[in-house]
Amino acid sequence: MAAATSESDSTETGPPSSGSPVGQLVPVDPKFSAAVADVKKRTFLEAWEDFLYGYDFFISYRWDDGRNYAVALAQALQQLPEGFSVFLDSSEYAAGDSLSRLGNRAVRKTSRLVLVATAGVVDSEHVKRELNVFQSTGRRILVIDIDGSADALRAADADLNRILSQDNLMVCDSAESLTAGPSSDAIDAVRQSLLTELKRRQRQRAIRWAFVTLTVLTMAVLTAGTLAKRYYDHWAARQFLTEQLHAEFDETNPAATKIRIDRQQQTIDGKLLAESCDQLGRVVQLDLLDQQIQDIADLGRVSSLTYLNLLGSTGVDSLSFVSQLPNLNSLMLNDTGIQDEQLRQLRSTGGLENLILSNNDISSSEIGRLLTENPDMIMLLLYKCRNVQVSRSLMTTLTSHARNLKATQRLLKLDLQGTALAAPEDAAWIRSQLQQLADQGHDVLYDSDVPESQTGSGGV
Repeated sequence: MAAATSESDSTETGPPSSGSPVGQLVPVDPKFSAAVADVKKRTFLEAWEDFLYGYDFFISYRWDDGRNYAVALAQALQQLPEGFSVFLDSSEYAAGDSLSRLGNRAVRKTSRLVLVATAGVVDSEHVKRELNVFQSTGRRILVIDIDGSADALRAADADLNRILSQDNLMVCDSAESLTAGPSSDAIDAVRQSLLTELKRRQRQRAIRWAFVTLTVLTMAVLTAGTLAKRYYDHWAARQFLTEQLHAEFDETNPAATKIRIDRQQQTIDGKLLAESCDQLGRVVQLDLLDQQIQDIADLGRVSSLTYLNLLGSTGVDSLSFVSQLPNLNSLMLNDTGIQDEQLRQLRSTGGLENLILSNNDISSSEIGRLLTENPDMIMLLLYKCRNVQVSRSLMTTLTSHARNLKATQRLLKLDLQGTALAAPEDAAWIRSQLQQLADQGHDVLYDSDVPESQTGSGGV
């Protein structure tokens, strides 16, 4: 792999020729320029690899006394079997280019910075900037000490003393090498420094990959365990439900199956329940007492249902599925936690005759609408509906509903125990209306312990 080139201090090159563009640096030595051109040859793919992954070596040197050594070192490194990539600082760029735009990236992404430590480095601010940038990455600098110049540099410049006194690698070469080129020992030392670093990185990379692999495997095992448990729970629920349903299945009357599941620990899966009901045949009654029900909307598939009791069950977040049950006439929702929002979904059914809403947070206005939209309702139990307030308006709707039932020889069963009065001043009138319903034969229950001053005397 070949080497790239960058800029150096404009004060360290020969003056521009009269025919050169303003700001363009001109090489002092044509031989040197040809050598640099040879070093910088690289394919398009190699250039992209250098840009993405960085260089193996960045050679930092002083132009005046270190350029020949630097170019020869770059050529030697790229010709080794490993084909190292080298970023060579040269005068091939315009004077306006700065380290922060081009060299900064190259320095930071380089595996090993090589400093050709000649006496002239003490005067090169450019070299000092490169050393500072590379040192900030936490990687070690390799110093090629030309004829003992490193000690003189530390003594002459405080900044260089700070940089070169760090834990850096040191290689020595002679003064003659500045013209003859780096010695084979120096080249081998530079080569081995990177190979050692690469081996260290490979070990770190192997450890990281082992950790990542172990983490992924652990997550895979945990995920597989979670999925296996979910599958087992699903299977166990299906087995439980199948056994429970078949235990309740009335073989003597398969056309009118009644199913009761009472206070079991397993969560009832609405989808499984619907599938099982389809397999059993015509299920007309379903009691799910004190159950946690999941996917309750799937119960809408059991179209044969006429009676559905969800006493004390939870998970009843929607009642829209009730509209899919054309034969349903009895719905028991005692203590299910439903509120007005869910109750409004029952307004379009129209065929309910028996409705139990005890121990739920529903309002009087929703009760009035339900009575109006279900004219055949003969049982309405509102025991301890905390938000129901018996008002003149609700009482008028109730008496009108009961009168219409009476006309067709039917009676109303009404339970208002635990509800409140909307206005205490209406207590006597409401009591008289309830008494009239009782006198007509309707079964009316309300609180008997309410003070006479609020509701009259006694219960009906």
